[in-house]
Amino acid sequence: MELWQNNFMARFPKVPGTGPKRIGNPVYWSRMVLQNERYKKTSRDAEELWNRRYETLWKYYDILWDDELAKVRDYFSQDEEDKLGTLNNEFSLINKEISEHPYLDNGLLNKLKTRTKNLILFVLKMCVKYEVFDDLQAINYDTKLKKFIINNDINNSIYNLW
Repeated sequence: MELWQNNFMARFPKVPGTGPKRIGNPVYWSRMVLQNERYKKTSRDAEELWNRRYETLWKYYDILWDDELAKVRDYFSQDEEDKLGTLNNEFSLINKEISEHPYLDNGLLNKLKTRTKNLILFVLKMCVKYEVFDDLQAINYDTKLKKFIINNDINNSIYNLW
């Protein structure tokens, strides 16, 4: 058998571009349709998760401004007020960058989460410092649990940051 006959009789010719991914191959297209559906579902799920996390960060931000900060802000010194302004400005800049970005970016979302964490930690530490709440003696952020731990009790936590 000559070489040209071997290539001719092969199920998928060895000519580049005409192998199993050849346009005329129905198996290729049926697999591609299934694969695309899986990608679309994964993409929808990822988008849903991203939006849920983004909304959660904003919910925490609103709670912080409406509850904790309203109770402690009167006690702030000028340096503490400046620090709060800096932290809030960093939060706003990342949020602006997210709104200008055409795609959902997990890197930007993680930066927003870090800015939110820093802001929450600062305000809650000020609450501890100025003894705003009777039952709050210490506040820490556990990096493994991704939660703020109250009074060094792992079972007593707030603001779960995935």
